Amino acid sequence: MDYNSLISAIVGAVIGGLIPAVSTIWAAAWGAKRAFNYSRALQNAADREALRRLLLAIKAEVETIWNGYEVEVGHLVESLKPGEGLAVRYKLRQQYFTVYDSNTQYLGHVEDDQLRTAIIKTYTLAKGLIDSHLVNNDLLAYHRQMERVNLGPTALFAAGVEGFKQKALNEWKTFGPEVKTAYQQTKESVELLLHLLNESDVLKK
Repeated sequence: MDYNSLISAIVGAVIGGLIPAVSTIWAAAWGAKRAFNYSRALQNAADREALRRLLLAIKAEVETIWNGYEVEVGHLVESLKPGEGLAVRYKLRQQYFTVYDSNTQYLGHVEDDQLRTAIIKTYTLAKGLIDSHLVNNDLLAYHRQMERVNLGPTALFAAGVEGFKQKALNEWKTFGPEVKTAYQQTKESVELLLHLLNESDVLKK
């Protein structure tokens, strides 16, 4: 028996079988990697599109609410002079921040730190502005209620009522600058946010 020939035949058979197997394994691994990369690319594209739509919705919500507020009462707040009270009872009829309140858990996906901060700050200030109007509504209502009170027949009673009237008037007037400050801070934040949204790469599609 020619052992050299036998060994050569065995080695040849092993190598001959090994090469296709390695090729098959390599092809399978390459295909799996390609499929994974494709799937990841699709997911990244879907995430980017979802974020784009969220930012567009936030932009639309902020613009719509702010423009409406400016028309209704914002211009009156801006024109307040020192020592003046806001003589408007601003009716707050609904939950205004539907998009923001429903999507706060997704804000972490906004990679731009400045934009993400501007979104949160703007909505926080806007809610503070609403609170300012609610307080002003109460102070204005109390002031007007006191103005309708009859002073009464006696000087003592009249003096007491006059004191309450003056107190109600002062509290309402003193709060006017608070409303204006809240308005100015919110306006600046809204303008910055809209600027950042317009410049955002995510929205430039």
